[in-house]
Amino acid sequence: MARHHLSSPLQFILLLLLSLLPRSFSISFSYSSFNQTSQGIQYQGQAGFFNNSIHLTSAQPDSVGRAVYYQSVPIWDSLTSNVADFTTSFSFIVDGSDDSDGLAFFLAPYPSVAPGKSDGTYLALFNGSADTIQPSQIMAVEFDSFGVSPQSNSHIKQDTEINNFSVTTVSLNASVSQGITAFAVVNYNYSTRNFTVSLSFPAGTVGRQNWSVSHTCDLKETLPSEVAVGFSSSMNNASQPHRILSWNFTSTLEKSQAAVEGKNSSKLGVGLGAGFSVALFVLGLIGFVICWRKRVHKMERLEQHSTALDLSIDQAFGQGAGPRRYTYTQLLHATRNFSEDRKLGSGGSGEVYRGNLTDPNIQVAVKRISSSEKGKKEYISEVTIISRIRHRNLVQLIGFCHEKGDLLLVYEFMSNGSLDTHLYNKDHVLAWPERYKIVIGVASALLYLHEECEQCVVHRDLKPSNVMLDSDFNPKLGDFGLARLMDHDNESLTTRLAGTFGYIAPEYGASGKASKETDIFSFGVVTLEILCGRKPIKRNQEEDDADLVQWVWDKYGRRAA
Repeated sequence: MARHHLSSPLQFILLLLLSLLPRSFSISFSYSSFNQTSQGIQYQGQAGFFNNSIHLTSAQPDSVGRAVYYQSVPIWDSLTSNVADFTTSFSFIVDGSDDSDGLAFFLAPYPSVAPGKSDGTYLALFNGSADTIQPSQIMAVEFDSFGVSPQSNSHIKQDTEINNFSVTTVSLNASVSQGITAFAVVNYNYSTRNFTVSLSFPAGTVGRQNWSVSHTCDLKETLPSEVAVGFSSSMNNASQPHRILSWNFTSTLEKSQAAVEGKNSSKLGVGLGAGFSVALFVLGLIGFVICWRKRVHKMERLEQHSTALDLSIDQAFGQGAGPRRYTYTQLLHATRNFSEDRKLGSGGSGEVYRGNLTDPNIQVAVKRISSSEKGKKEYISEVTIISRIRHRNLVQLIGFCHEKGDLLLVYEFMSNGSLDTHLYNKDHVLAWPERYKIVIGVASALLYLHEECEQCVVHRDLKPSNVMLDSDFNPKLGDFGLARLMDHDNESLTTRLAGTFGYIAPEYGASGKASKETDIFSFGVVTLEILCGRKPIKRNQEEDDADLVQWVWDKYGRRAA
């Protein structure tokens, strides 16, 4: 078979075009504790490390301190307008009396230093002596212990300031300033524009409940493209330190290659870099015009060649039995061009459509996953994991497809939809035998994943919306996009924090270590939700007993459960 070689000009053009394609740019770091060997933290003011933790403030009155990650964090790309998703989790202690002012996690223009006169309730974020608030770009999550009302002396607050001032607040019924370790998770999802903060305490802590607050915003309109991330604190009358015990941070930005290389090439000199780039562009343009007409068909063949994604999936299945590979055209016809009247639902990872296949003649559910880098990872994870396992309480994967930039999964159709749609459906209340059958079925699926598979499968996202119900209300666990494989000999695996607030075990949020036990915690929350008919976290801050787990603990302690 004859081999065709591309000309040098066309090779250059291909490289030039490929360099402009988006790619994933990630920053991730983890500190389980802090000491003199901990690299990457810059201290400002009275902040420093002591006894394996960061002390943001000192014993001096009017103390101000900051701890900031040493590198800038890209938050959005000016070339593509893509905005990063990020998750950070940390544990902290606010010591002392209720006169303590608290601390804040913030994102601000890089580099960032504490403004003057920012002690006390200003938490080293804002200048308290200014007559008017000067326009600035900052996003902060304040864990305030300073009294905000006679009824509540602690609150979580999200501040967004850029020419205007926007605040979202949740008041706590107990102070965070009593020397008790608290766990916080801050998450931003650009697809939903949702900025979410959750606060939790060790299970069984008396007088403490888990809380969550959300704020809708576009970070591209609030912050510059690169930011500083860190913690700040200040105090006025109190004199006890506020401490950060651990910190994990992960962000992912679909960033253009040109933006990444442009930043690095600037170190070689702006003039040399610009001149060299212009010369290369002119040469590339000439070569492209000459070679385009007779080489365009070869470029198309290259673009349609097997990709790394194809290899990953094909190697996972080999030539043996397993889910079938469908063409994009087949699934397009099955869902009537993915019409809206066929849509069954949507979530963070994609949309689900009802479809009718002709070979075989069955009704299916087709999940259309985002083609982002994150979506590709979830697609590969789901296909490779669920194709290896089979159980009566697991959703069956019938087929898959990755063509034309689309990632598609084909599942058996579950006529009664997901469990969450029935738990809060006033028109049809699940009977106790149905609830019992659902709990037993999910437990059976989890036992199979953890103990009976060749490798232990940690699901990491067990919740009612991922439990599907067939026509007889038999439960089947699905959505393995966040699942991970683990050897049975291992106790846990360290991963990027994943899951849904309210179902995440506190120790997983603090350490980033997923295990069978963290899955079991999620199962426990789902079981309580099935039995009590309450959501794990109520968003309405005016309602009492917002946290389901703590509510049950309190009932159990009073022997009222």
